[in-house]
Formats: sequence, C-alpha cells, structure tokens
Amino acid sequence: MDQRLRSKYVLYYLLFIGGLLISLIIYSYNLKSYGSDIPSCRPVWMGPSYARIKSFDESYTKLASKYSLYLYREQGKNKIPEEQSTDQLLSGIPVLFIPGNAGSFRQARSIASESSNLYFEQLEKYTEINPNIQELDFFTADFNEDFTAFHGRTILDQAEFLNEAIKYILELYKDHNDPPRSVIIIGHSMGGIVARLMITLPNYLQDSINTIITLSSPHSAAPLTFDGDILRIYNAIDQFWYFGYNDPLKNEYSKLANSRIKNVSLISITGGETDTTLPADYTTLGFLVPSSNGFTIFATGIPQVWTPIDHLAIVWCAQLRTKIAESLLEIINKQDVHKTYSLEKRMEIFRNKFMTGFESLAIGETEFESNENSIQLEKDKHLSLISLDKIEVKLCKSEKCITMKSQLVPKSTGDLIISDSSLGGNEQPMHVLNIPSSITNEYDYLIKGDAAEYQFNTETNYIIDGNLIFGKSITIPEDHPLSFNINIPHAWNSLLVYNAKFNYEQGDKFYYTFVRQWVEEPFETKWHINLQPNKNYKLTQHSVSPYVPFKSDSNHGMNLQIWLNSKSETTISISIDLISSLKLLILRYRLSLVSMILSITSLVTIFQYLKFDKFPNLINRLGYINSKYGLIIGIILIILNPIVKSYPHVFNLIDLVVFQDYNEINLSLSSNFKLNSFYLGLQENFSIIGLILYFISNFILILTYHLIISCCYLLNFIIKRVRSSTNNRNSKYKLYLTIFLIVLIPIYIPYQVVYVICCLIQIINVLKSYNNNQLFNYQVSWLILMLWILPINIPILIVFIHNLSINWKTPFSSHHNLLSILPILLLVQKNNQLEKLKQSKYNILIILGLGYLIFYSLIYGNRHTFWLYHLFNFVSLINLIILNIEK
Repeated sequence: MDQRLRSKYVLYYLLFIGGLLISLIIYSYNLKSYGSDIPSCRPVWMGPSYARIKSFDESYTKLASKYSLYLYREQGKNKIPEEQSTDQLLSGIPVLFIPGNAGSFRQARSIASESSNLYFEQLEKYTEINPNIQELDFFTADFNEDFTAFHGRTILDQAEFLNEAIKYILELYKDHNDPPRSVIIIGHSMGGIVARLMITLPNYLQDSINTIITLSSPHSAAPLTFDGDILRIYNAIDQFWYFGYNDPLKNEYSKLANSRIKNVSLISITGGETDTTLPADYTTLGFLVPSSNGFTIFATGIPQVWTPIDHLAIVWCAQLRTKIAESLLEIINKQDVHKTYSLEKRMEIFRNKFMTGFESLAIGETEFESNENSIQLEKDKHLSLISLDKIEVKLCKSEKCITMKSQLVPKSTGDLIISDSSLGGNEQPMHVLNIPSSITNEYDYLIKGDAAEYQFNTETNYIIDGNLIFGKSITIPEDHPLSFNINIPHAWNSLLVYNAKFNYEQGDKFYYTFVRQWVEEPFETKWHINLQPNKNYKLTQHSVSPYVPFKSDSNHGMNLQIWLNSKSETTISISIDLISSLKLLILRYRLSLVSMILSITSLVTIFQYLKFDKFPNLINRLGYINSKYGLIIGIILIILNPIVKSYPHVFNLIDLVVFQDYNEINLSLSSNFKLNSFYLGLQENFSIIGLILYFISNFILILTYHLIISCCYLLNFIIKRVRSSTNNRNSKYKLYLTIFLIVLIPIYIPYQVVYVICCLIQIINVLKSYNNNQLFNYQVSWLILMLWILPINIPILIVFIHNLSINWKTPFSSHHNLLSILPILLLVQKNNQLEKLKQSKYNILIILGLGYLIFYSLIYGNRHTFWLYHLFNFVSLINLIILNIEK
C-alpha cells in the first residue's frame, strides 16, 4: 500500500479510536450512581449575619487592604454586634473558617449556624457530655474569592494575613477572665493547606493553633502544577510537618517544627467519589501526620453521615455539619488556657465522632467490674452481634474488663436507602459488634447484653485472589458465620471500578444482607445495604492512587465485611468494569493530557524539520509517524511505567527542577511510604493508560489543527484587505509595543500576559503566511505548540485579572522574569518578518531541544507542568538564534 494512503487510513483509525474513547468517557460520566455512591445530603436552613471587623486594618497588616475578617452571628441565637462594638459580645471560644480556591467567607455559615443551634437548643444535653462546654465564636476570612490553587504567592499572602488575624482575634478577648490562647481552624479545600502553611511561617504566634479540621483539602499532592511556587510551598510545608513529627531532634529547624505541631490535631475529611473537582486520594495525610495527631476519614464511613459529598457541598451537607459541630462542642474545655482538651482527649473524641468503630484505633474503654453472670470464652473464636438497639459487652480477665460498644450501621430492611437512617432520617440505624479472636483470646469470659443475633464462630477470612480482569468468584458454605470478611488483595487500584454480584437465597431475619466495603489505609468505608441476589453492584475505592504516597507494608486490597442474611450456599463474584473506570481517568490525568498533546506535537514538529525543504503539514507528518512507528510508540508508552518505577532515584536526579534546587524532590520523605511521581504515577508494571491518553491526545490534536485551518480559510480574505501600504507604519507599532511590554514586565505585569499577546501575534503570522505552504506549515506548528503551552499560563493570568478586578493595585508579586518571555516575544516578531524558510545546519539543535521537551513532558509533565513552559522558551531561543544566523 502507498505510504500516503496508509498514513491517511492511520489518521482515520486515530480519529475513530480517540473519538470512541472520548464518547465512552462521556457515557461513563452520565451513568447513574446508585447505592453507596448516591449523594444524599439533606438541605439546611440558617439565619446568617456577618459583621465585618473594620478595626482589623492596615495598621496590623498591609494585606488588610485586600482581605477582610468577619464575625458570624446566627440570627435569633447569637447577639448581633452593633457598629464598632464587635468585641463586646465575644463570650465564647474562637473558631476561624478559611475558604478554599475562589471560595467565599459566607461558606462558614452552615457549620457556624449548626454550632449555635446545638449550643443554644441542646445545651443541657451537651453539658452532660461535656461539662466544660462553651459557646463558639465563628470568624471567617474574606479573600475576595482569590484563586489559591493557581498561585503560590497568593497562598503565602493568605497565610501571612491569617496569622496576623489570629493575633488580633486573641486580642479581642484580652480583657476577659482567663482569655483563650488559641483558635480552632476549619479549612475548606485549599484553605486546609493555608492552615498548615500558617504554622510554618515566621509571623506564626506560638501555640495559637492546636486543632485543624480540613474539608476536601489536597494534603498529599497539589491539584494544579502550573505554578512552580505552589510546588515549592507544598514541599516546604511537607518537610516542616514530616520532620517535626518524625525527626524532631535532627536540627534546629526540626526542633522548631516539633515545638509548633506536637500538640496539633489535624483531621482531614473528604467527600469521596462524587468530588469531581479534586481526586479524593489527594486528601490523605499519609506519612505527614502520625495517628496520634490526625487521620483521614471519608464521609461515606462517618457514622450517620454515610454519603459521598461533592467538593462544594462538603461545607454545608446537613449530616456532616452536625457531626463537625458536635465534635467542636465536645473538644471545648473552658478550664484550659487553650480552651480545648489535651491532644489525647481531642483525638479520642474525633475518633469516636468520625470513625466507624471498626478501625483498630477505635476500640472501647477499660474499666473494672465485680462478679456478674458471664459466659466462658473459647479460644480462637470471634464474636458477632447484631441488633436494632445499642449493644454493650464486657470482656473480662480476673478483675479487669474492657467495655466494647457496638458500632452504628445503616438500617438494612425492606426498601430503605442509606440516608433513611442517617442523621435527620426517619429510621434508627442498626447496631453491630464484631470482636476478632485476636482480642477475645486475651480474656477469659464475656458479659453481654441482649441482642437479636449473637454468634461465636471460628474466625474465617476468605480471599478472592488472582487477576480480576476476567472475574473471580468464591463460594461461601451454608454454615458460614453471621459476619465474615472477604479480602481481595488485587483490588487495590483507585483507577478501577469493580463489579460485585452476590448469588444467594434471601433469608427471613429482621435485616437484609448488607456489606461494609473497606480498606485499611486510609480509613475508607462504604456501606451497601439491602443487597439483592444476582444484582450487579459497582465498587469504587481510594487505596493506591497515582502521584500519592502510600504505605508500603499495608494491605491495600479491598475488603468486604458481609452480614449475610442467608443459610444457603452463597457465591460472590468480582470483576473489573472497564467502561465505568474510564470516568476515573480524566480527574487524575487532566494535566497529563496537556503534556501528552505537547509531546506529540513536538514529535511531529521534529519530523517536519527532518523534511525541512518541504516542511510538510502537521497532519501529513502525524499520519506518517503513526503508520511507520506507531507500534514502537505503543510499546514505549507501555514499558515506560515499569522503567521509571524501577529507577526512581535516577529519574529524580536528572530532573532539571531538582537539579536547580535539591529541596525539590519527586520521592517520598518517608522510607515506609512509596511514591511514583513520574510518567503516569502508577504502581503496575504494565498499563494501557498511556495508550488511552495517546489516542485521546491525537484526536484532540487533529481537531486543533483542522480548527486552525478552517479559521484561516474563513479569515484569509480579511487579511488580504488589511495588508496594504501601512506595513511600514505597522512595523513601527510592533517595535513600540515590544519595547512597552519589555519595560512593563519587570515592573508590573506578569510575563503570562505577554505570552497571550505572543499567541495572538503568532495567529496573525499564520494568517499572513496562508499562501506559502512551507512557511504556513511552519507557522501552524509553532502556533499549536504555543496554544498547548497556553494552559500552563492561564491560571496566573486569571489571578492577575482577578487582582485588577478587586482594585488590588500592589504590583503582582511574582512572574516578572523578563528572560522567561523575551525569547518567545522576539521569536514571534521574527516569524512575522519571515518571507520563506532557509535550510540551516543548526536545525539539529531545535530537533534536540524538542526531543528533550518530549522526554520531559512524558516523564515529569504531570507533576512539574510549569517547567514545560520554560523548556519551550528555551527551544524558542534556539530557533530565534538560528533564524537570525541564517538571515
């Protein structure tokens, strides 16, 4: 077959496969959720009012001209302050809410309102729980909806402002008897990162923060990597917290960190699968915080919340806001100088409030008991209890007993859904208690209360082993225990959706079969209730995820703890749902699409330079590459992951970002945790995800090219009329514009603004060269390269425009390096003057530069996306020099 014809057919195949994959992804996004993945937050009502604290002004911090501080008051509950008298009505414990990226200070209202409702309407109840309870004073920061996730300097500004705000807040209480010395922090999204950053800064007031609750905050990985400052800040925060906890005596820096965070409790709450703004995997605390000081918990497992929550709803979801408000009231200790209980008691309250009770960290309370009726315990037996009422049992040995309390589970009867027995529902939840033999073996006898179901069984842990692509199943015998666990060690990948089917005969007990789906690390639980025989159930989880550290010695496989309402033989089947799994790829690899498209465009441009005398069009070369080298490219994309995973230290060492600053690392700080920051960030040896991204990227690139060609065709007649005898005058205007921009960059505007102007100039260059095939193909290729570099610059541009819109006149505090834009600016001006292309022996340098850009895009592009811009700037410099040499 003719090479040209074969290339054409290959392009059709690329379009078909890429279009099919995109269609399947769109289809998977539109699939209806059911069961444990259905969001079921109840609506909330409140009577909000906000008092701006005007006295916190620029005399305290220059940032007060941009940011503000408000006091929240619930109408009908809290006293509403009058003008200039805010501090006179402060009688509680200060709480500060920090909004996230583009968030509003008004987002504090839901949790603040519920805290007031519980305190004023149920004071007697909570006084019994906590005799040292006190009212909460909610403060909230107004950042004018700053884009915190886009710009590192903005994060620093917010943290610096809030440290001064905390000093001011504590000053408001100085005339009170025994005033508080710390403020409780609640941070949403990037607000949680700001909270962690505050403790690391020089203007932090020692011991002014000891409790932080974060909601959908990306602790383990930055959600966007378009700004190098963000990554540097993340790395600095992580090192401060890690060494403060794990190596406090290493040096003065670690000692300082330890003194600031040793008594801080940090709870990370995430909404789970329905958060399509931020991968829930990024919210894990991982190696940063020991279990004595914090944990990550998923909303699907929090007792009587039991629902996934999206990124914005997590600040107002009725069930969750009640749990958070309850925990805040219970950790208050007005007798302490910090107005909270000790770290140990705070953590105990948080575990009891947010954990399911099945985790190893959440086992009962020890006490002594006198003689009571008891049951002799047999060795190697585990205890299962289930009831509609609360259960308490005591395990005793001699005079020592430990009280084990039942855990709440969603009521699984009839046609109920999970939300029916969550907070505010019409049904009461059920109670279950599972005590493993590892605990019962330590005691001699059991003292139990009444329970509808009660069994001692030989402990059985079933395993479904092997590859799940074609499905695996296990048969449970008729004499199975009341409750048993199935471990699926190969179901550990957060990028996959699994299908589960339960084949059994429904029994006639007071409950229907239900399942607790759980993983050991981090603490994630999902409930599947009212299971129907022979029906498919989709299982998703967050265990091992790309670019996120994970504990190397943990069992990361999925577990299914089943309460089976059947005495028949039962078959349980597990398989991978590939179509539904496509939905999970985009959220994790949206940045990889930019780097993949850029690498493909660079590869095509190299092949165009190899045919420089003709400089064939981009589509021609794309078809040629894929028809002749497609198999090789596919093999490289598959084997690249095991290569980078096997030699992480080598790839870390040759990273230019690390080379310029050794504090920037791609590896885990802890030897007990693994991290793959390269290429796709996967832990599998082989994966087709690289191929999927490749096909999608080719499809998008082809569409980009044809869109440009179509626009050129439509606008060409306009260009002919615009070009006239004004060319000399236009040249002068271009010179003046160039000088003006060069002067402004170091003084005021970020270079990203100029980059957008460069893209516009290059568009004009393309239109201008429409009738010269060789030059037109050259200009189009450079335009497409520039357009796919553009997304890296857009976030900073948005921040700059936002600052102008709120009349923030202070010069933009970063991105003023003239050398970061000058080569590109001069190149597009040079391209504008080109009449034809001339062959040069130095073109090999451009080819080498583009080759390295391909390498860096593939290996480091997802986590160091910002560096792709600087590499392109360097390639532009090479091209500019060559064009001037061959003048």
